[in-house]
Amino acid sequence: MIMVSIQTTRQLFRRSPLLVFVCVALLLLTCLSACGPTAGIFQSTGTWQQGKVPKGQIYSLAIDPTNAQHIYAGTANGSVLLTTDGGQSWQEKFLATSAAPGVRVHALGFNGNGKRLYAAADTSLSVSTNGGLNWQAVTAHSLPSDAYTAFAFSFDTASTLFVGTAKHGVFTSTDDGTTWQALQQHWPANTTVNNMSYVSDSHQLWAATSSGIYLSSNDGAWQAMNTGLPAAATVNAVAPMAFNGGNSQLVLAATSKGFYRSVDGGAHWAASKDSLSAVNVGAVLVDFRDSNLDTVYVGTAAGVLVSHDQGQTWSGVAPGMPQRTNVQALAIGATDNAQVFVGADTLYLYPGYGGTSGGTNWLTIIIFIVLFGGLYYIMQQSRRRSMDRIQRNMAARLAEEEAAKQSETTPTTGTSITLSAPKNSQNGHKPDLTTKNLSDVSDTSQE
Repeated sequence: MIMVSIQTTRQLFRRSPLLVFVCVALLLLTCLSACGPTAGIFQSTGTWQQGKVPKGQIYSLAIDPTNAQHIYAGTANGSVLLTTDGGQSWQEKFLATSAAPGVRVHALGFNGNGKRLYAAADTSLSVSTNGGLNWQAVTAHSLPSDAYTAFAFSFDTASTLFVGTAKHGVFTSTDDGTTWQALQQHWPANTTVNNMSYVSDSHQLWAATSSGIYLSSNDGAWQAMNTGLPAAATVNAVAPMAFNGGNSQLVLAATSKGFYRSVDGGAHWAASKDSLSAVNVGAVLVDFRDSNLDTVYVGTAAGVLVSHDQGQTWSGVAPGMPQRTNVQALAIGATDNAQVFVGADTLYLYPGYGGTSGGTNWLTIIIFIVLFGGLYYIMQQSRRRSMDRIQRNMAARLAEEEAAKQSETTPTTGTSITLSAPKNSQNGHKPDLTTKNLSDVSDTSQE
């Protein structure tokens, strides 16, 4: 049975060069699709490169929404690094009351109209109105003395913002930080806010905390949204897809025990197919450049991973980043938002200087075209030879058939024939019908 199948297959391929061509082309496509660090002939090219910043831990990142060339990085020394040329050169600016070793700048963020840049640090809350060149402390009697850890901003009302703390929960201001109000109803005690996200369309404030995920709608009471999350897990970041205009029911969460997704607005959570359950996932970034919002980056204790199916499966991004790099922050910026920035033990960017993010791997495509064209030429030549062989065989067969027909119609010696005389002869008698040998007829004619 196996031998018959093999012979049948051989005959099929021998008789159909096109089938061979298609199979080889598919194999070639499969091989090429595995090329490159992120797989696929149309995937990005480049590597992780270290940014040109002073060496030191980077805890937070922000991109100016009005100019993606302006990038800001919060350090562990109470300072903010800033660039106005997409990361080619940097300068360091210290916060007003936080310039000290060991003072972390946990969060950076612009308000809704991009005119005010806020910095949340261990010892103060600061604001800059000139692109980070100068900083002033945000002082208000209604704000507690605490470490400030996270921001969220309203894009409907530029003067509205939220700030998270290490011990006192969440506060909101509707006048650019002049006065503040605590959002404490049903807030769990002794809970640190790690990250926040505000969906302006639905007026939903999401908080990722040391006690799980909490949701407040219209500045109302907090509601725990932890069904399905692992027990005792710290949630480091929460990313509702609606923040970028995506599916309002899909919410992503980065935790100390892996990556989780909710498809019902946070009511229930489930680990992704690649759960990363043994990995501390510290940051999550939905790639807004992807019109379908399928691409998601996460920062982990072992570097950066990327998903192209909204967080279901994960793979490495590119080489160049040291192993066990503990990633704290992610952002997308620079010219045409072409670079992914990473805050870790220093600043990293991808695809780096000279690379292309989300572009086309032209070298691989050229190789593919050359190989494909060569394969097509070979198959065409094989087809022509086959057609020539078939035509020669047909011509030879026709010649043989013509020769056979001629040999059948030409008389030869020893062949008997039948002679018929006319009905009436000259003497009025009917002659006898006689069958003679061709040789006898010859002899009679001679006489």
